[in-house]
Amino acid sequence: MFAARALAVFIDGGLPVDGLIEASRVFGEAAAHAAAAAGTLANTAIPQQGDTEYEFARRLGNATRELTPYAAELIGVMYMLHNRENIRHEFVAADELRAGRRTDVHEVTIGFCDVVGFTRLGEGVPVADLGAIATRLAALAADIAEPPVRLVKSIGDAVMFVAPEPAQLLDTVLLTDAAVRTRAGDGAFAWSEAGRKKIKGISEPMAVWRCRRADPAG
Repeated sequence: MFAARALAVFIDGGLPVDGLIEASRVFGEAAAHAAAAAGTLANTAIPQQGDTEYEFARRLGNATRELTPYAAELIGVMYMLHNRENIRHEFVAADELRAGRRTDVHEVTIGFCDVVGFTRLGEGVPVADLGAIATRLAALAADIAEPPVRLVKSIGDAVMFVAPEPAQLLDTVLLTDAAVRTRAGDGAFAWSEAGRKKIKGISEPMAVWRCRRADPAG
């Protein structure tokens, strides 16, 4: 019932149904990740030595019932903080204001980081340890993503960043292709060739560049 009321409010507010469907999918994925993280934490902290299956299930049920409202409230607070940060960095051009609509196309710079050998590692370590590595990666990514760079997605062994300009993202992710090097320029970074790499989704190996922050002393 709550979901139906929320959907009606969004539609009455002028949001398109197709867009709401896609947004619902993204919200669902985020909620699934949050629930999985909470479950991993609970399975580590709640079991006690000598537990019976019933005792563990009872304590897990009680913890879930008592803590879920607070977890949902925390997610809501984090959503509002991220939304406020997004609005702070929004730019509306004059022609968009005159037309009364935003353009659907914005040029941004995207960066990905993943853990090398994560799949192979999963064949030899417990699932809980593998999950802890993924959680640590997401935490590190969140720590280094300073506005206007944003961490927009974390999936297992990979994280995705986005920024309005190449130089902003390169301050976070120091490995890139020739196009980003050209746009970022040589003022803030020192460059060296990193060979040709096979990139998922691209048929041919591509030349990539390694960058370092330039020495301010010259």
